[in-house]
Amino acid sequence: MSFTFDSKENAQRAADSNHLSYPIICLERNTIYKLIFNLGSPITMIIDKTGKIRFIKSGSSEDEPAINKITDSLYSKKIEILLSEN
Repeated sequence: MSFTFDSKENAQRAADSNHLSYPIICLERNTIYKLIFNLGSPITMIIDKTGKIRFIKSGSSEDEPAINKITDSLYSKKIEILLSEN
């Protein structure tokens, strides 16, 4: 899911143009900062089935190969571990 302080119309337009299939939730800017612990954006979180935050990372990269490497080597493994837990 994604949080934004943009209007619902702008968020929907961005989701449609980028073919995003996950929910985009429009909130007040202060509410978003509380949810992301004032870490800045973007924030990547992996949350387990019980709602416990298991991984959190702040920031991004303009380097697409680096993003893919991080996603494949880090996030995928963490997600697989969480899914295999009882």
